[in-house]
Amino acid sequence: MNKKMMLLGLAVAAVFAHPAAAWATEAHVTGITTFTGTGGTASTQATGEPEFSAIETHITGTFDSGSSTTGAIALDFTEVKAHFLGFTTECHTAGQVAGTVTTSGTFHIITTSTNTPGILLTPVTTTSICANALRTEVKGSVIGTITSPECGNSSNELTVSFASTGTTQTDLEYTGIKYDLVGNTETSAGATTGSPFTTGLKASMTFSSSTAGTLSCT
Repeated sequence: MNKKMMLLGLAVAAVFAHPAAAWATEAHVTGITTFTGTGGTASTQATGEPEFSAIETHITGTFDSGSSTTGAIALDFTEVKAHFLGFTTECHTAGQVAGTVTTSGTFHIITTSTNTPGILLTPVTTTSICANALRTEVKGSVIGTITSPECGNSSNELTVSFASTGTTQTDLEYTGIKYDLVGNTETSAGATTGSPFTTGLKASMTFSSSTAGTLSCT
């Protein structure tokens, strides 16, 4: 998957020890309407598929009018590369230069299954083109944990961590539904090279605003 892919997929579908407490209220952010952001190295991993990496991520977002939980987001990944069987090649999305993958979609501030504040990203289906031969399509949603600020505190920056072990995302569940990033690879001629696969995302992103926002978790 490519940079875009790195921004997609979330799931929830398990029984937790205290689901009522975890999902009784949504986390939300008040005091800001728009934000920008950056992220360092990001990567995705899928069994039997290329591993994708990006050097940097640029983010813009806007909360829906009157909302403190949902809005629109756009991500721009730079220096995106696919690594497979000892080979490395640059990837891009249609209309972008080599190494640039862009995607957009929606975000939702949530309380995760572990009763911590988080964010659910749902990008549009994103196709990365690598070496003008293989195309990897990624769709779905992905959950990240808000690591800063702490609940009840205010800050001009909000940090989110997307963690995974191999292809398995650390946070997968929300309100009884399982969210994940799912990919599919095909040749430039449109022939599918295998079955759909689950992708794990590792990335850290910081959202910044000119005004301080307050993270509330109750």
